[in-house]
Amino acid sequence: MYTHKPPRGTKVIVRPEVDAHGKYAGVVFEVVEHKQVNVVIADQHGFRLRCKPEYLDPAPTGDQPTAPVESLPPLYVGEVFTVTAGTLRGVDETTLLVVIGLNGLAYKAALLGGNKNRYFRNVARASMRPVPLDQILNR
Repeated sequence: MYTHKPPRGTKVIVRPEVDAHGKYAGVVFEVVEHKQVNVVIADQHGFRLRCKPEYLDPAPTGDQPTAPVESLPPLYVGEVFTVTAGTLRGVDETTLLVVIGLNGLAYKAALLGGNKNRYFRNVARASMRPVPLDQILNR
């Protein structure tokens, strides 16, 4: 993970933790431009993507094997889960949430028990940890 903007021309990959659906798995990008906060990366076909430098890792060299990307099973409406720390504002890793729908490739979620009709949009599947029913009943 980069804590600063990588230099132009650097080969990078998108970290699997932030690529919830594996859309950019195995794609090597090159840093082509620096913005005020983000960097612009492009693949060999010219597809450009703007993202934070923290979302990038150095690209593996030819002698380093790439780790296989593990596909996460989908969550269904009504399924209870927690999120990793820092994912949602005001929600810690012990707070229970429930899936209330899909928002494109991400999920819509609400606090279990409600919060004045408020809900979270675009919750990435990679940050969601399903909670088994027996753990919910024992709380």
